[in-house]
Amino acid sequence: MGKTTSAVKIASCFAETGKEDLTVDLHLQGSASLHFGVHDSGEAFLHAIEKAVGLPVVRTPVGRVDLVPSEPALADAVQRFSGTLGMELLGRCLARTFGDWKIAVIEWESSPISPDTWTKLGQL
Repeated sequence: MGKTTSAVKIASCFAETGKEDLTVDLHLQGSASLHFGVHDSGEAFLHAIEKAVGLPVVRTPVGRVDLVPSEPALADAVQRFSGTLGMELLGRCLARTFGDWKIAVIEWESSPISPDTWTKLGQL
């Protein structure tokens, strides 16, 4: 089972227990979005990152699972906003994204993120 499958299954399992959850698809191929049957141009996501505003959230066909969708056209943006700065921007955008979620599942390409970066994200 791959990372995307694991992320989608984790989100679905939390939903089955009655918990609202948010899945953030940062995979360059929009893999979690495809699993949930959501197709999106990614323009709203790019706008949110550029302006540091709340991320666009859509309801998936799976009850209690909301999604910040991605798609292959965002590959350049993901590369541009990679690294510590990109994670800080993502953290700010997540902090400005409102919903009644109990958990967030973030699915992305393999990229090592240092414990220091995660600590900084937790402080945003």
